[in-house]
Amino acid sequence: MSWGLSFKPVATGFDPGPLLARLAAQPELWQAGPRETYEGSAHSQAQSILVRWVADPQSVEGVLNSTESVDHPAAPLLMPELGEAVMSVLEQVGVIGELGHVMLTRLPPRGGIARHMDEGIYADLYDRFHLCLQGDAGNRFECGGETYHPAPGEIFWFNHKRPHEVRNDGTIDRIHLIVDVMAPAFTELRGLYYQAELVSDLWEEVMPLLETHWREIAHYQDIALKPDIETYARLQAAGQLRCYTARDSGRLIGYVVFFVRPSLHYVTSLQAHQDVLFVALDYRKGMVGVRLIRFAEQRLKAEAVQVIYHHAKRTNKVGELLTRLGYELVDEIYAKRLDR
Repeated sequence: MSWGLSFKPVATGFDPGPLLARLAAQPELWQAGPRETYEGSAHSQAQSILVRWVADPQSVEGVLNSTESVDHPAAPLLMPELGEAVMSVLEQVGVIGELGHVMLTRLPPRGGIARHMDEGIYADLYDRFHLCLQGDAGNRFECGGETYHPAPGEIFWFNHKRPHEVRNDGTIDRIHLIVDVMAPAFTELRGLYYQAELVSDLWEEVMPLLETHWREIAHYQDIALKPDIETYARLQAAGQLRCYTARDSGRLIGYVVFFVRPSLHYVTSLQAHQDVLFVALDYRKGMVGVRLIRFAEQRLKAEAVQVIYHHAKRTNKVGELLTRLGYELVDEIYAKRLDR
């Protein structure tokens, strides 16, 4: 089990001058694009130049879940200086896989990027590297409770699976080149993290854990495990399903799923009913389960969920954990077989 890193310096000494000159000659390339203008964007005070991104940048879901990137019109306009900067990052990263998004981002003095974390399939596959092109001592990057002050010419990795934010308290624009790469050696540095995911994206990965879960707690072991994938898909499409996961360096090690909808008895009350809750055996001695539940509570509370219901088998210790977290035992569930 690893709690991971927030930042890792990769290299220094890159000369940003030629690329900055190329950017200064084409100021019209900077814009508040889809990354900055979608509702609730953490980047609303920034501008960007998309160099390599998803084919349909207008779709937030596409950005989060598309794993394919294509070159955008700005790319050839910034060559060869941009290509040299990107290659400098890739050469320093070392053994790499597929190249993902490439973009330039600009944040004005007194501007900020709000606290957030990167979720979705794309962010699970790719690691994120920054090359600081311009910034002074007020260029402040915070991630996982740590603060980092990148200097011009510095390449660094940061853990985008942790909550992070940026402040430019300096006197000049903060300009960074962002390069996303499949980099397994850096994925290992992420450690434990929690996030919201779509159930539809998880079936292949989650089935081995579901099998273990079923063998551990199923009261009727002669009834085969066979999830109704189509119904889960319909509930997800209807906005009535929430899934929160725990991962260790990208590997799925826990999950909790809720059905979320107004109560049939109290129509003004939005309520969440737990479907499944599981943490892999090797991760039960620490705080993984507690933090997973608390993460889910925070997300559900942000959606104005009024009541959360959990169910737990008497044969395991989930009930004890929930009691410690402030839950009350209000119902007991009993079962009887009618086919015997």
